[in-house]
Amino acid sequence: MTRRLLLVRHGNTFETGAPVVRVGARSDLPLTAKGIEQARIFGSAARAAGLAMGPFIAGPLSRTRAFVEHAFGVRPRADDRLREIDYGSWEGLTDGEIATAAGAETLEAWNRRCSWPAGQGWSPDPETIERGAAGLIDELSAGDPAFVPVLCSSQGILRYFAKRDAAWFAAALAKGGLGVGTGNCCGMSVEGGHVRVAFWNAKPDAGALRDWRAAG
Repeated sequence: MTRRLLLVRHGNTFETGAPVVRVGARSDLPLTAKGIEQARIFGSAARAAGLAMGPFIAGPLSRTRAFVEHAFGVRPRADDRLREIDYGSWEGLTDGEIATAAGAETLEAWNRRCSWPAGQGWSPDPETIERGAAGLIDELSAGDPAFVPVLCSSQGILRYFAKRDAAWFAAALAKGGLGVGTGNCCGMSVEGGHVRVAFWNAKPDAGALRDWRAAG
């Protein structure tokens, strides 16, 4: 049987017009009013699609837990495997500042090709994140296929879930298409140990999610 997984990036944490800086595991920013609205839009679309959802799992930071709470009115299970990356020396810097300090090529390599920057103090290592994503997928694949687990984290962590679909991941790397916008979602399926990305970085849409459910 096929088990579907619904992944979502938390909503906005920066007010309109405020400088957008790199935040990870050490910066526990709350959702803005827009971020809360994004959560409610996501929850409404998932419910309107007729998805039977659960379990609800989020990283331990307040922005991911609050996103699920505002979307579905439930407290998600916190899982350290969804904890955001600690961006080390990049924490609190704009992309312009990072490009100046670490090099534009280094920033581009991470943003578009998921290439881990050396010497920047990031943690944990990518192998740990990849093992955590693989382990969580494997655990959830054994659950009731009638229910769709909802996982909320950052786009940096969600990339490592997509990596389980090696062919899709390689194509996305070639196009630089691994980003996930705030409040956007991704659908994956697991069957017989095989993981497939069905859609990525999609705005919540009840019709599209309904079609995904119907496709099994």
